[in-house]
Amino acid sequence: MMVIKAFNRPEANYNVIEDFEENWKTLPLVDITSSTTECPLGYDNLIEREWPGTVVGCECNGYKRESNVNSQLERNVCSGDRDKQGCVDVYPVDSAPLDKFYSAKICGLREGLNFVETKRPRKIAGETKCPFGHKPCGTGDINQIICVREQERCPINDVQILMNGQAPKPGYEVVPIDSSSGVMLAFTTNYTGLPVIRFKLTEGQVCANPDTDMITEGRIPYKLLNTDNYHSCNQKVSGSYYDTRYDLIGSVNEERLLKDNELYLMLSNMTQYPIEDSSKYTWNLYSNEYNYWNVDCEHHKDIDRESMLSLLDSLISVNKFHIALLIIGLFYTFFFLGIIEIISLFTICDKESRIKRFQVVVFIITMIVLTTMTYLFWFCISTVNEAEESIRQMTESSCSSDYTNMMLKNYGTSFLQSQEPNRIGMVFSVASLVTTVGFFVFEACRRSVYQSFREVIAS
Repeated sequence: MMVIKAFNRPEANYNVIEDFEENWKTLPLVDITSSTTECPLGYDNLIEREWPGTVVGCECNGYKRESNVNSQLERNVCSGDRDKQGCVDVYPVDSAPLDKFYSAKICGLREGLNFVETKRPRKIAGETKCPFGHKPCGTGDINQIICVREQERCPINDVQILMNGQAPKPGYEVVPIDSSSGVMLAFTTNYTGLPVIRFKLTEGQVCANPDTDMITEGRIPYKLLNTDNYHSCNQKVSGSYYDTRYDLIGSVNEERLLKDNELYLMLSNMTQYPIEDSSKYTWNLYSNEYNYWNVDCEHHKDIDRESMLSLLDSLISVNKFHIALLIIGLFYTFFFLGIIEIISLFTICDKESRIKRFQVVVFIITMIVLTTMTYLFWFCISTVNEAEESIRQMTESSCSSDYTNMMLKNYGTSFLQSQEPNRIGMVFSVASLVTTVGFFVFEACRRSVYQSFREVIAS
């Protein structure tokens, strides 16, 4: 019960922590191009979105079709009386790429070091200086500047989508996306901002929970879609339903998006798919730069970037250990239910030698289980204590953006709530460990005295 209580923390969405780590460990972009087919060798497709496909369904005749309403269409195969009512199975459809923005894929070349390994500048005599052999990249605020080796290219730190032949700003390189409608992509390495490292194509805004894809308010998703993550942004992180670290750079109508990705015709022929409604909805393209980290924090050992990653890793470890404790606790419970039954069978059969051997095996297994549980509880308690102190220092020093600082505070609070059940669980494990050892010693002594008594009587 203590494990379940410790594990049950709705605030602690570990996907957000893992997403933060992924952001910092992603290599920066030094070049962007477009392609109507596959990206050039060495370039990544920067839009990693899929239409999720569908599951098997059951369609019944005589339905009344209304806009956005899947009447008489159900998930799962037709069964029972459904077959007699004229219902037919609807076969599933595989997922398909949704990775073209207008008529092209956006491709990026990554080089250099990720944000964790990248050098940061210092202020020396009022000037921004990089370590020897490195040059500054970016402009303005020192917190928006990184240092790269002299021979390396500066990473891209701003991306814009230009519509209807719009002219780019001075110093921006231009990549054609769709010549027929005048859509272009412009980018630069000389902007006040950290490097741009990834893109996200989504309907509406980017949800704070990275595993949720937003749906337009009021829209009813197609009933057979093979996903449970397509809905409104309904989970808050840092007090917001949306991830404010993403910047909107361009938009496209859903009907155009489906046609460019060769999905429109397929969806038009799909059972009861409301394809005519696709013209009502808009999809947006967002860019995401490295998560901000204050340069002043870089020069303090306990609150630098490596300390931040160490903190995130420890929080993820606590979550995994709680899962392990839950599994071990369930095993421990069912193990002893089985032990009681087996011992009762041996007692009925009066197999004393078997009972002795079996008790030794039970003792060894019990000691291993309880020792493991004690260590895991101890690790969780000590790790959360250390993490709470690190979070306090980082937030008080404003090491990151308001969004990230609030995220850290929320996680710190949620993990502190797990401390009481962790401590109770550890006390229970230690008490069970001591009791088990005491019982085994007592049983050994009892059997020894009993054997001696029998020998005296026999003599």
